[in-house]
Amino acid sequence: MRESSGETEVYTDPDPSVTYDGPLAVLVNRFSASASEIFAAAIQDYKRGIIVGGQTFGKGTVQTLIDLNQWLPKEPEKVGQVKMTIQKFYRINGSSTQHKGVTPDVQFPSAFSAEEYGESSQASALPWDQINSTRYEQSRGIDDKILSRLRDRFDQRLKSDPELKQLAQDLADFKKAKENTVVSLQESKRRKEREEAERKRAAANKVSQASAPVDETGTPTAGTPSPKKKKDLYLNEAGLVLADYILAVNK
Repeated sequence: MRESSGETEVYTDPDPSVTYDGPLAVLVNRFSASASEIFAAAIQDYKRGIIVGGQTFGKGTVQTLIDLNQWLPKEPEKVGQVKMTIQKFYRINGSSTQHKGVTPDVQFPSAFSAEEYGESSQASALPWDQINSTRYEQSRGIDDKILSRLRDRFDQRLKSDPELKQLAQDLADFKKAKENTVVSLQESKRRKEREEAERKRAAANKVSQASAPVDETGTPTAGTPSPKKKKDLYLNEAGLVLADYILAVNK
């Protein structure tokens, strides 16, 4: 961390023990911020695990609350507090998490763009910067070749898996709808648009049902996700990326 004065402090782990040394994947998205970004960045920089999902928020600053009553000792009422930014977070390689956040090793489709959400979308956000790297030793087992293989495997699923293809299409439709700033007041046209939206939803439901596990008669099994508990495609895909990693390092 670096103070506004320029003084830096490196935080170390006083505990030499290892709680878990097995395969690891960290799932993040555009709303993973602050401490979760520091964790994801550390896992990535040490090459301890795979980061999957979307680019993180980019909140790499530290705030503190200053009580205004300390300057008004005779004031009987509480006059409030001021939140001030006093420090910045930095990765072990010297790069700030501010503004840029953490870029995943394997990126998933997302409805949230950096232009609309996150620190970089704010006009007054502090900029990204870099300081000297600290000394650190990377873990073994994750290199560019393996990461490239994981990305290729995910791209294959994105093109062939019905649910992932539907997800990508839904996100594309969502972004297109957001860009549309004109709505027709003609009843027939609005009805047609609604019918088209309902048709797409019905088609998406068929895809979900078709990919659910069934027995030899075609009946959904007990493992079929219930309507109240929809399968988390992102979490499921993170597990598949981790499985791909395990297979890659064990070859």
